[in-house]
Amino acid sequence: NQKWLDAGCPTTQNAHDYMTSMFADFRKALDKAEIKVYGLRVVEPHADGCPHWHLLFFMEKRHESTVTSLFKKEAMKDSPNEKGAKKYRFTSEKIDWSKGSAVGYVAKYLSKNIDGKHIDSDRSTTLEGTEAAERVVTWARVNRIRQFQFIGGPSVTVWRELRRIRQDLKEDDAVFNRLDEGEWLTLENVRRAADSSDWEAFCLAMGGVFVRRNDQTVKPVYQVPTIMEKLIDEFGEEHTTTLASKTRYGDDANTRVIGVVFKAAYLATRGRQWKTENKEQFLRGTKRIMTGVTDIFEVLEREGEYQRMADEQYDQYQQYLQRVDELTAFAFDESQWPAFVGAAHDVGDFDSSLDLCQ
Repeated sequence: NQKWLDAGCPTTQNAHDYMTSMFADFRKALDKAEIKVYGLRVVEPHADGCPHWHLLFFMEKRHESTVTSLFKKEAMKDSPNEKGAKKYRFTSEKIDWSKGSAVGYVAKYLSKNIDGKHIDSDRSTTLEGTEAAERVVTWARVNRIRQFQFIGGPSVTVWRELRRIRQDLKEDDAVFNRLDEGEWLTLENVRRAADSSDWEAFCLAMGGVFVRRNDQTVKPVYQVPTIMEKLIDEFGEEHTTTLASKTRYGDDANTRVIGVVFKAAYLATRGRQWKTENKEQFLRGTKRIMTGVTDIFEVLEREGEYQRMADEQYDQYQQYLQRVDELTAFAFDESQWPAFVGAAHDVGDFDSSLDLCQ
């Protein structure tokens, strides 16, 4: 392909970046025209690996023609006279309700590009649906392409983070002391909608599908993971400094979501920090640290052994006491024993059995 060679052999990522920038220009044009849309974007590969986009948009009926013309204008900016550009570069069509719904349209592309379930075969190849899906997923991961993206609507990150909070928000909690009753109820309604998996109620509670991110009811909070280090200066004084954490490849860690915020109320949703370690090194280090230290399970085991020994000794002691009681019942009183012996000597020799009853 001489045109591809003349263009400097662009990669799959280059093509995707171009369409991303084109879509950004399209959204700027929509903002300028004060038109709101929401929907979903799906990225798929052609047979040669070049990406193409499928877009599903919802909008007000009066904006339909304007949205279509603006998108076509952005798509045709680059080399508009290219052969087949007008026919294939951008196509749009309304949903034909006799064939299916918007949900059905999206479900097909989701299944086609995730696991291929319920897809008999790929029209562009001879592959089965599951095998074609595996190749699409591999293509997306190798080229670092985000296959699916929601456009407009409330924050999915807020939805996920609020679902981590399983308990009802208490109005008398110190976190909400700056909120009045109506504001607390607004926040709790958002949380309950997310917790009950009611996406429609969640959209309404967050401000609707057309609301701007900055105007949404609840917003996610991000933070760069940090580590604390103690440094000693030339005078021997200690100073604590905060440094950005590193990934296992040595790069600075990106920002991560740590909670959500509503007005003056901040809710932490992630209390743990995870890091990747070599398992063998970790076990060796743990063993070295614990050298000479008694493990809690060893203590419990020893306590159990001591308890067992104590129980055995107690049983032996009880048996001893029982034996003593038995012997005492048959023993004579020591104070009467000499008198009995003396009486026997007074009788003299006797060759018959002694009758103690006489």
